[in-house]
Amino acid sequence: LEAEKARIEELLCSGTLSVDELTGKSKRLPAVNDLIDEKTMRWLELSEIEG
Repeated sequence: LEAEKARIEELLCSGTLSVDELTGKSKRLPAVNDLIDEKTMRWLELSEIEG
């Protein structure tokens, strides 16, 4: 997910995307960020249990 986020951010800054691609990547980025947050919280929960 982190790699996907980096690729999306790089593409968004490249200035080479079509309008459709730009729209798609702009919508995907918040979803990826949400997934990263969700997975991070789950990892923290599991690490506390393992403690």
